Formats: sequence, C-alpha cells, structure tokens
Amino acid sequence: MFIRLQLFSFFICFSSAVIFFPDTSDYDAYGLKIAANNLMIVEAQNDYTEFLIQFAPYTDNITEANDRSCSIEYNDDSQFVYAVALGKNQSTYNIFFFGEMIGLDKQNALTNRTFVGILSYTGSLNSIDCDNDFTFTIQFIPGAFAHQEHIVMVTDLIGSIAYCFSDLFTFSYTAATNNLVVNQNNSLSPSTSFLPFAVDYDGSLGIIAGFLDNGRNSRVRYRAAITLFSISASTAIATPISSWNYSASLASWQAGLTNVGADQYAAKFDMSVSINPITTQVLVGIQSINTVFLFSYTTTTLTLISSMSPGQAIGFDKDIPVWFDVQGGMKDDIYMSMAEGVENAAIVCCFMTPEYQESENCRLELTYAERQRKRIIACIIAEKKDWRPPPYYGDINTYDPQSTTFEFYGNFSFSVVSDNTTDVFCFEPGPVAVMNNTYSTIFMPLQCHAEISRLLLLKYDLQKKTYAQSSWYLKTGTFYYLYYDSHRQRLFGLRDVYTPTYIMEEYNTTTLEVIQEYTRQNGTQYGFACQGCSVFNPDENWIVEIRIVSAGQHYDSYYMKMDLNLVGKKQDIVTEFQKLPEFVEPYTMTYDMKTKLVLVTWKHGTIFTDTMMIYINPYTGKLHNEASLLKTPFGWFVQSVQALFDESTRQILFLIQQSDLQQIQINVWAITVEFDTMKIIEKKQVNALAGLQAWTFFKTEKKSNS
Repeated sequence: MFIRLQLFSFFICFSSAVIFFPDTSDYDAYGLKIAANNLMIVEAQNDYTEFLIQFAPYTDNITEANDRSCSIEYNDDSQFVYAVALGKNQSTYNIFFFGEMIGLDKQNALTNRTFVGILSYTGSLNSIDCDNDFTFTIQFIPGAFAHQEHIVMVTDLIGSIAYCFSDLFTFSYTAATNNLVVNQNNSLSPSTSFLPFAVDYDGSLGIIAGFLDNGRNSRVRYRAAITLFSISASTAIATPISSWNYSASLASWQAGLTNVGADQYAAKFDMSVSINPITTQVLVGIQSINTVFLFSYTTTTLTLISSMSPGQAIGFDKDIPVWFDVQGGMKDDIYMSMAEGVENAAIVCCFMTPEYQESENCRLELTYAERQRKRIIACIIAEKKDWRPPPYYGDINTYDPQSTTFEFYGNFSFSVVSDNTTDVFCFEPGPVAVMNNTYSTIFMPLQCHAEISRLLLLKYDLQKKTYAQSSWYLKTGTFYYLYYDSHRQRLFGLRDVYTPTYIMEEYNTTTLEVIQEYTRQNGTQYGFACQGCSVFNPDENWIVEIRIVSAGQHYDSYYMKMDLNLVGKKQDIVTEFQKLPEFVEPYTMTYDMKTKLVLVTWKHGTIFTDTMMIYINPYTGKLHNEASLLKTPFGWFVQSVQALFDESTRQILFLIQQSDLQQIQINVWAITVEFDTMKIIEKKQVNALAGLQAWTFFKTEKKSNS
C-alpha cells in the first residue's frame, strides 16, 4: 500500500496597524516642549494635556510668580504637542504650537492628523485672568499624510509667522490673519528623503539640521546634513541656498556609526541649531557623533569654521543647567551642545586659571559667549601674584606690492575700562580713516561684542608711532565706515546698534569723544549697510552707499545717497534711494575725485561667485562697463575683498581672499587694476598675514604701504 503524502506550503502574512501612542512623560520626545522670551515662558505638558505659562517679570518670589502663571488645558485630550515656539523679539502674547492626534494609524495617509495652532492671551497684564482671556486657534494641515516622526518649527524674530518642516511638506502660519499655507513636498531636498531634527531662523535666512537617507544598500544609512535656506511665507516654499554634509574621518570612532534607526525618534539622534544674526554664525550640535560645529553664513554660502568633540560618547546631559569643566578641554565631562549651553545661559562664569587661559577649547567657548553678548563673570581662582591677564594689543604691518611681502611696522595697546576688572573681552578692528593721505595719523575703531559698552576709537601717529584711545562711551555694534574730512577737519562714521539702528556721528579728533549725531536710521527703512561699500566726496559733502534690502527669498542692492549739508536741518538726510538691477552682493567701492566715478566690486551670481567690476555714477546710480576681476573656483567662496587706491598712479590694489567650503585651502590674490580702463595690470598669489583684518593706504618717503 502506498500512502501518498501531499505537502502544502502556506505563506502566511501577518498584518496589524501601528498606532501612534507616544510616551507623554518624555519631555524631549519629538521636539522642544519649552520656549521663552522677555514676555513669557511656556511649556507643553503632554502628560497633563495642558500648557503652563509664566508671564514676566520673572521673580523668585513664589507668591508673585504664582499670580502671573496659568495652566491652560488642551482643547482636545487626543492632541500630542510636538513643540512650542515664541519669537525672540516678540511683542504679542501669541504661542505657536503643533503636533499630531494620538490614536491614529501611523502608516496610512489620513486627514485631520497634523495640527498647528496659536494660544493667545488678550487680557490685562496687571491682573492675569487665566480663565477668560486665553483663546485657541487651531487648524489641521490639509491633505492626507502618514505619521511624521520628524517635524520641526521655528518663528520669525517678532513671532508673527511660524514655519514648519517635515519630509513630506512645509507650511507657514501667519498669526494676525490665521493664514495657513502648505507646500506639499520637501522643497529643501526634493530628490532625497530628508528628516529634519532642528531649525533656527534669523528673520531672512534659516539653518536646518537633519539626516539624509542614503538608501538601504548603504553602510551608513543616514548622514547628517546642514542646509542654509530662505523661505517664502506666501508660498511656504523653502529654497536651499548652501548645504554641508558630515563625513567622518576614517580614523575616528564616528566612522563606525551607521545611524540605523534615525528614522524613528530616539534621544541619541537629537540635534540643536542656534543662529547668532549679529555675527552671522551658527552652532549646530549633533549628539550621535558628540560634536558641535561652528559655521558662518552669508546670503549665498554656509561655511564650516570649526568643530569641537571631547571624544567617544553619545548624547548630552540635558538635566544639568550648569556644568563645570575641570580639565580645560571638557575631557571628563559630558559635552553639552554649545548652542544650548551658551545660548541659553543667563550668565557665563569662567574660572580663570593659567590652564584656562591656555586652553584652545575654553578660548573658543568664551569667544562665542562674548559674541552672543552674554554677561561674563570671570572668577580668578589662582593666586593673585600668579595671575597675568592677557594683554590687549594690535599690530600694524606694511605691504610692499613689488616684493609681495609683509613687514612689521608697529604695534599698539589699549586699556579695558570696566566696573569689574575681571571682565574678559575679544576685539576686532574696524574701517580705518586717514587724517591726510601722507605719512600722518590714522583712526580706527576697536569693537567688542561682549557687552553693550565695549566699542572705542583708537588714534595712531604713523610717524611718532604713538597712540591714544577714546573712553568707553559708544553703546554697541559695528562700524561700517569712518572718514576724515580734510576740508572741514572733522572725523565722522557710521555704526549700528543691535536693533539694528544706524547712527552717523562726528568725533573730536583729539579726545575721540562724540561731538554731534548727524542722523539715525532704522535698518528696515534703508536696508543693511556693508563694510567697504561707501564713498565720501569732501568737495560736495555727500556720501554714497550700497545697501542690502531683504526681498523675501533673495536680497536686492540699493544705491543710497546722503547729503551731509542737510545735517542739523533735517533728521533724514537721504536724498536718493533706488534699486540696482542684477546686483547681487557688493564688496568694495572706490571713488575717484578726478572722473567723479565709483568703481564697485561685487559678487556675480549665487553658484558661480566670480568677483566682478563695474562703474557707478554717484550722482545718478547708473551702472556701466562691467568687467571680470577674478574667477572663483567651483565649490569655493570669497572670504574678503580689500581695495586700496593710489590716486597718483591711478591704480587700485585689490587683495582678495578665496577659500574652499571647508576653509582648508586658502588663496590670496594681489591684483593691480587701472582705474580708468579696468585693465588688469598684474595678478599674482601672495602669502597672507594671519589675523589681518583692516586695510588702508598711505605714503611714506620711500615707498607705498598699506
């Protein structure tokens, strides 16, 4: 008997819905649950389904604090708030928030999933009414979307518009009009999946950090990427401007990381981004590689300056608001993101020892704290006899165009006057004014961004090599130009303050104190000033500048003329203000009194950033005779352009510094150009002098110098 056995193979597929049920007790999950500005502090408490709001003024008096705090319940218990956001310079009591509804299938594209809203307080600030004066405004993102594991939000500086970014969409939400605009694609990375983790915005440009998907077959599944972008509120389209992708050194421990799992929320993959719009720098912290990166940015480029990592570790301790570095290099301490440590610190306290003074990491951290205008308290814990604070000094060097060599000419020092003698400062020179175009006297600002009264003027006698400084009378900011008017024997210049407001003042040439304010301008009225982009006509007593004005996703250049004969007669001395066509970003302006023409150098384009020349008529703003000055290699950018004009030879010496995006390779070009024809007479590479920041032109009895 034969028994026939028939074998059946069954392929069984098990399927079940994956429901979104986040851990409501994890205050770090999916985004920042706390935000603060000078008006209020707000925290989203998902475990209690409520917002906790504390109104200013902030105090440690418990009774007074309780009288100015409110707990406002979510308007739906099924809401999970990913993040809250406030504008840094906000004047309204609006709180932006966004999140997802709990209990929905993650994998299916569903409507009424992702929401965005505003919680507004409209009552009296003298007596807070928590029950009656709060209102909710909430909208769902239109369209059907699957669950978004990674969404980030940021507001403009005044808290009027919120921008939100995910891998599938971006949106803008305007508070005043309740207008929600959604762009249903990822315009920042249309061809590769990009998971956003952190974002910041300076009002015109933003920086976003996240992971790019390399694909299933790649050993490193996700790679960290940082993108500089602009975004339009009217279309919610984010336009990438410049990107930087992280690549680990083969010898580093980070080279072994694959970042598998970054598509699902895990605290170890958190990132942080913090922009300093004053210095146009940004800190990006990436926990998974235990590194903080410092970038600089312009309207066209994002450039890595440096990075800091204490060694092999993953994650940062977020529970300790104060940390102490006992080794001078943070070797034994878990390295918190500098973006969170310095940016969120009310006071930076440094314990001054000889070891601290010699530590490169400590100096870098302290420099950033100064540029962030943080209050710095220096505690000298070494014996007083052993403590030697660093001197404040600068060098003056000459440059010989024939031999292309730099030679030391002289130096100067200056004192720091402060209520606290242990305050620490970091200085940089500003534009130089020459009393006469001979072997005479120069004036130069020295500016420091640590505190609001750390800006002075320095006077240097080139023949006697003696110098003097002003008192610490100036309030804040940066000088954009400084001129000595030989016709009227006066010294005047333009500086800004943080708002930004531009102030033109005259200074006493002996004491260097302020004599008179000429005019005061709001940056939103006449755009942003640029160093090196102004000319002065002492015969007719006017100044012409090129200003930069934000125009949504790009910037426009404007010709502006100011009549100094109107000083004392009118507050606004601007007589001409008009847009310059097809003008991207100016570098220098050189004025010739003989031909009454200005030769301008400027950046051509945003991808191929060659340096161009063009004439501008200072009376009409008309442009003509465009010519190329120097090609920029693809993938490189121009760091600086300096122009030195010798009227006797009618030649301009341009010193142009170019760098690759990593600033590993740097080229410095010395180019001599004939003013009247734009003919390039000589072009050659030279060796740069480290730390050289400001230039001027004068003559000695022997040779020309700068």
